[in-house]
Amino acid sequence: MDAYSGYNQIPMAESDKQKTAFMTESGNYYYNVMPFGLKNAGATYQRMMNKVFRTEIGDMLEVYMDDMIVKSKEEVDHTTHLRKVFEKARQCKMRFNPEKCTFGVRAGKFLGFYLTERGIEANSDKCRAFTEFPTPDSKKSIQSLNGMLTSLSRFCEQALQHLKKALSEPPVLSRPEVEEVEVVLYLYIAVSTEAVSDALIRETTEGQKPVYFTRKALQGPEIRYQQIEKVALALIIAARRLRQYFLAHTIVVRTDQPIKALLARPDMAGRMLKWSVELSEFDI
Repeated sequence: MDAYSGYNQIPMAESDKQKTAFMTESGNYYYNVMPFGLKNAGATYQRMMNKVFRTEIGDMLEVYMDDMIVKSKEEVDHTTHLRKVFEKARQCKMRFNPEKCTFGVRAGKFLGFYLTERGIEANSDKCRAFTEFPTPDSKKSIQSLNGMLTSLSRFCEQALQHLKKALSEPPVLSRPEVEEVEVVLYLYIAVSTEAVSDALIRETTEGQKPVYFTRKALQGPEIRYQQIEKVALALIIAARRLRQYFLAHTIVVRTDQPIKALLARPDMAGRMLKWSVELSEFDI
């Protein structure tokens, strides 16, 4: 579901209305509702949504700004969940845009991801853009392809076909079930010259299942970090972005770098000491 002109549904405080004043040919005006373009408009709106739907978010509802998705494991519960969300919205006089609302679907896109009954899947549109990429036949197209594949310094036809095959069969993200609260999750870390990435994995009877991926392009002094420091940076990024998983589960980091020994050194200083303290609240 999509809120109609989301920001404009929040009234401006009386003391702040005149601060939004603007001039036109027909006169001077100010906003009675929160206008688009304010620096903190997004944070204000998200804070309002979190307050209005505080008892529903995480259970039957997910909200990011003015985009909402009501989710139900059983079809018979969906009407009840929708009614609760609508009642809360009606109490606050919140309006929805019917042209952007879809009901009773088993799959759909949300914030760039494709949600299905199986879990979070890769967006097929983004994968298709590469799998259907034509063979370069001009200087410009070769330069375009080379720009997208700079990381593949030893590029060849076999590597291209392998990449196309991998993108045509993307993994489905899953989550630990309620009864798996005590289950151990595994974190794989990959480090390159200009980027670090993490893959959070859960072990099942069917093999390894991905839970989430994170990635960060290194910038400025981060590019000059030593290899072991980049591994520590990848770990701290995963802990910040996947905090809910790190708090609820024991995390086993699988890497060939002595990261544990480094973070446990008594003579640490600077950023390594800061990272060590930040990671100490988790069971890693």
